[in-house]
Amino acid sequence: MNITTPTVAVAVLTCATHAQVNLIDLLPGYTLGHIQGISADGSTLATDMYVVDRGGYDAYAWRDGGWNSLPRYGTWNNWQGVSSNGETTLSVSSQMGGNPRLVRFENGVRDDITYGLDGLQIFAGLTRDGQDVFYSQSTEPGGLINLYHYHANSFGSTHIATLSDRFVRSEGVLVGERDDFFVVNAQTRTYEPGDVGETRALIYNAGTLTEIPGLTELEAVNYAATAMTADGSTIVGVERILSFDDFSSSERSWIYRDGITTELNFDGFSRVSIQSITDDATTMVGYGSRAEDDSTSFLFYNDGRVFSASDLLSLNGVVLELGEDAAIQGISADGSTVYGVINRGTFSPFGPEFTLFTVSVPAPSALLPLAGLAALARRRR
Repeated sequence: MNITTPTVAVAVLTCATHAQVNLIDLLPGYTLGHIQGISADGSTLATDMYVVDRGGYDAYAWRDGGWNSLPRYGTWNNWQGVSSNGETTLSVSSQMGGNPRLVRFENGVRDDITYGLDGLQIFAGLTRDGQDVFYSQSTEPGGLINLYHYHANSFGSTHIATLSDRFVRSEGVLVGERDDFFVVNAQTRTYEPGDVGETRALIYNAGTLTEIPGLTELEAVNYAATAMTADGSTIVGVERILSFDDFSSSERSWIYRDGITTELNFDGFSRVSIQSITDDATTMVGYGSRAEDDSTSFLFYNDGRVFSASDLLSLNGVVLELGEDAAIQGISADGSTVYGVINRGTFSPFGPEFTLFTVSVPAPSALLPLAGLAALARRRR
């Protein structure tokens, strides 16, 4: 499918190529909202751009050297998912955040999957083949969170589960290749004014809901899944511990496989927050810090290699100028393409100036098992 429709104009901007790097300018009138992700094959970059003159967001795909707009039905239009080949998309549109509409788009055909109530968010994910959608939706503010499954061209969605009343709000859905498996992040309900709800990650597997065990029993812990492999056999996430003594927080990354949660540690790093993983679980992208440089985002191979954004760009002939800063934000599931953003450190009439980038990376050779990447610490079943 070509994401472009007859009613949507396509604007092609500068896409400078340096070896294996594509530098991508945003459309005029927009500044960067969020880079939501990339298709598994690396062909399609999913980006929500902030509309400067009216506010709100429009969802765009960078594909085949140009920007392609997703269908929009209001002032807020946000990505929710993209198929492996980039030809099927999933997005939510609403008018200033109210009455959200979940839309699947393929081959010029739009599926209006569901409508939400005013002020109630919908979080969704799309399977790799683009045929199945899983989403969370509440029926009323503070009500129960229902989980639904939608198959392409079917007549309506199927209610498949309801989270316990312990949970009050969904915070995201992760979907892979299976039509009976996904992960939902949800926030626990609070009963006292000023209390902070805790985030938990739950697996839906063929009709059964299982909460992923955390690394600690402490209260006030946010425990969210951030990425998973296509088959769901490996899930990664971040645990954030909040301190009410000094209102500080600390975080660490975890990996869940075979019913076991294990902490991820990386040599030379004081902390790492993993955000993205390849389907073969050999490569990750995360935010972190190490003593020898000021970088905050890194590409980790399980053979011990580590690259910052400036490393990747300079290796491919792109050197950051004084005042510029770059961040890696993720990697395609097949491991072929890393994506990120360069903050130019300058301003236009539309706001701060950003340039997106993609870097084609070779497949790692002679890889070690994933355990070689991490010093395995505490385990919980």
